[in-house]
Order: sequence, then C-alpha cells, then structure tokens
Amino acid sequence: GKGKGGKRGGAGKATEVLLNEAPAGVEKTEEILGLEGIIREKGELVKKLKGEKEDFAGALGELIAAKKKLTETVNAVLKK
Repeated sequence: GKGKGGKRGGAGKATEVLLNEAPAGVEKTEEILGLEGIIREKGELVKKLKGEKEDFAGALGELIAAKKKLTETVNAVLKK
C-alpha cells in the first residue's frame, strides 16, 4: 500500500479525502461495508459542522479513526 506521511492539512484537506472506500477487487465484508458507511456519514457531518469547532473536531476525529480502521481492515483482507 501507499505510505502515509504525517500530513496535516486544514479542513479542506479533510473533506478532500473523505470518500475513501475499499479499492476495487477487495471482497467487501460486513465490516468494510460498515466502515464505508461510517466514513460517508461522518464525512457529511464534517462538511456540515465546518463552522462549529468542537463538534467539527469530534466528527473529524471519528472520521479519521474510521478511515484508519478501514485501511487496516482492507490490508488484512488483502494479506489473506
């Protein structure tokens, strides 16, 4: 997979990378589908909350966590 540096962009950066989904060809398990759903949901929330700092930070944190989990899950599936 691609290495991820410690890039910390602003809010725009966050919304850009929002729709991270499992790559084509990966068998979508319940877990992956669930994570994609969370990412989509949190992504919408993050866009809505941009102005409201605390809620935004919380939603963004959850979004990033879900994406990280998705990446790990996909990698685990690919290694099988």
